Amino acid sequence: MNMKYFNDIYNHANDIENNELYLVDETGRVVSHGNEEKIGQAGAVPEQVYHPALTGDKFASEERNGKQIMSYRINSLDWILVNEIPVSLFIRDILTLRLIVVTMFIFSLASAAILSRYWIRRITQPLNSLTTVVRRMGQGNLGLTLELDLKNELGILIAQFNKMSRNIQELIEQKESIQEEKRTIEIGALQSQINPHFFYNTLNTIKWMAIMVKADNIVESITTLGDYLQPMFKQGMLCTIREEIDYIENYIKIMNYRMAGGVKLQKHISPQVMDYQFLRFLLQPLVENAITHGLKNRNGGTVTITATEYKNEIVWTISDNGEGMSETKLQEERESLIHGSSSEHSAEKKGIGLYNTNRRIQLHFGDRYGIVIHSEQQAGTELKFTIPKVQQT
Repeated sequence: MNMKYFNDIYNHANDIENNELYLVDETGRVVSHGNEEKIGQAGAVPEQVYHPALTGDKFASEERNGKQIMSYRINSLDWILVNEIPVSLFIRDILTLRLIVVTMFIFSLASAAILSRYWIRRITQPLNSLTTVVRRMGQGNLGLTLELDLKNELGILIAQFNKMSRNIQELIEQKESIQEEKRTIEIGALQSQINPHFFYNTLNTIKWMAIMVKADNIVESITTLGDYLQPMFKQGMLCTIREEIDYIENYIKIMNYRMAGGVKLQKHISPQVMDYQFLRFLLQPLVENAITHGLKNRNGGTVTITATEYKNEIVWTISDNGEGMSETKLQEERESLIHGSSSEHSAEKKGIGLYNTNRRIQLHFGDRYGIVIHSEQQAGTELKFTIPKVQQT
């Protein structure tokens, strides 16, 4: 037998790590091995190879002691070719692949956790900041904003919150300014004497002195003046329309004492509106303006007051048949109503003036209300305004 041939086969088989290839005889003794020291020793042969019912060549395989033992029976020689390969060789690549997969899985989990933490913080941190600012605003710290430049839906939310916060602050400041202006205008509109009771009692004393000397015209004048001044001593900014009209009638009487009866008052007011609430002394500056400016060069004329209901509002018109205004003068008056550029000068000449009266209307009922002026030369002037109906409480 050419053993060199077998040795070449063994050497080639040994290229596989821990691989062992050899031949055994029918008794299971090694007859050929790449390692001559193992010749004559017992070989590891699967039991099924020796089964007496088997005939012809037979291949068998089994796992034993961590090795995969494969045998091939050669009946013509009664020899068996045995190949022992460690099982670890089969599963080493699988273990390597499993290690790679597990490593990648752990790395993916770690990356996902890091990225999740990053994105969660990226989302929750602005939300937490927004929550903190909202909580502080709830505690009364108004006007706070959040300076975060985000280009996403959260950025839009923060931008709208900042806009809302600024609007709230502006509304509060505007309300405070309006309240202060209300107080200033009401003080000017409701001027009273330092001691009104002393003034009123003094008028009564003069009245009784006139009665004693039978000066009837003086008695009538003082009585009218007392009736005219009496509402000034009352508390509150509101009165009924009936009370306001009575006040205007007394005012016209006093003006007629000065103008020798040259001013006539016409009223077109529905009885249904007489008990509605009205801003006290609102009509007097408008009637005064009609008399002192519209009728000043005519030694008298007619002032007409009209009040008509329209839905939930009352439309007022105060007109005169005086000399009217040029287009230039009319435009100046309209500008002064808006900007009050001549309010101080007007206050000296026309009581609290048209500007302050217009502001009173807007402060109490809103900016959409106010006085509108219409005038034509030699055709008189018309002041028109609308206010809501206010029931008595």
